[in-house]
Amino acid sequence: MRKQLRFKGGPESALLSSNTNSREAGESGAESNSSSFDLFVFLHMMFLNRRWLIGSVLIAGIVTAVATLFSPNQYTSTATLLPSSSGGGLSALKGITGLSVLDMAGGFGGSSESSSELFPTTLNSARLRNTILRQSFQFTQDGQQHAMTMQEYLGEDNLDMARKGLAKITAVGSEFKTGVITLSVTTKHPELSALVAQAYIDELDNFNRTQRKTRATEYEEFLRTRLEVSKVEMSASEDALEAVQTLNRDWLLSNDPALQKDLLIRKRDLTIKTKTFALLTQQYEIAKSETRKDLPVVQALDTPAIPLIKSAPQRSMTVVFAMLIAGVFGIGFMIIRESFQRRNDESEDSSLSQLRNDVNKAYPRLSGSILRQASQKEEHISV
Repeated sequence: MRKQLRFKGGPESALLSSNTNSREAGESGAESNSSSFDLFVFLHMMFLNRRWLIGSVLIAGIVTAVATLFSPNQYTSTATLLPSSSGGGLSALKGITGLSVLDMAGGFGGSSESSSELFPTTLNSARLRNTILRQSFQFTQDGQQHAMTMQEYLGEDNLDMARKGLAKITAVGSEFKTGVITLSVTTKHPELSALVAQAYIDELDNFNRTQRKTRATEYEEFLRTRLEVSKVEMSASEDALEAVQTLNRDWLLSNDPALQKDLLIRKRDLTIKTKTFALLTQQYEIAKSETRKDLPVVQALDTPAIPLIKSAPQRSMTVVFAMLIAGVFGIGFMIIRESFQRRNDESEDSSLSQLRNDVNKAYPRLSGSILRQASQKEEHISV
């Protein structure tokens, strides 16, 4: 006959807490053991699910291969543009004249226009893309002659959507250190890619030449008109000074303060008019040279060539990548499924243990009463 346990504090409570602590320690140890990674368990799980895993990887590879097989080949034509200098060969000429009126007025020779820093922005502008979309291109594909606009090639009647489609097949990049600009166009036809890339360069060159020539011509006309006015003003000042000197022939020997003051004012006015005329003459010569110079604005280091090798799709790499992704997801799915299965098997025991621990912590007297009743039942059964 077993000795009856009585829970009236002291040893009984200590015994209860020790049992609870040992139970919690065992459960925590079990949880830590179950949560630790075991390589052999993982390999065993992989071996048991090998057919399912290999099948999913093969299916993903086959589906990807079929999908890429029906994708048309893409061909990319690339051009490289050299950075242009700002100011050209006229910088030295402007330096001789000192402070340039062109620079003060924001003239056409500054870096904001002739510099290649604005080339990427110009190439990506809606104005240039609209011109490319409306332009007709004639090319040969598989021995057949084709003629179409880029808007027809993209199959977009809406001009905004056509511009977005053209932006997707066009890439413009600029190298920070060297300033070299790279332009590439990708289409389904090799010759069409080269034609569109060349059209970009031609339109960029035409835009820059037209803008610069227009502003240069306007500024040359302004300087010519201003120079004519300055010449008339200088002649008037010369005539006024000569008239005073003719009227007062003894002006060199005269001590008349009023006459000397009048002569000083007229000489000063003539000096200002003469310097203004000389400065405008210098700027006018610079403007004429700038207007008539034939230096190229856009210089291509590598002109667009017809690509002989497709740039996309990379079928082999795409299939391998798809199979790797399928394998990773398959392994992850197996791990998650195995975890749920183990949790379902141990859910009943773990839930009961968790409930017992919570009740012991929240209601120690009630737990003592329950344990006392359980001991009494066990004692009667043993008797």
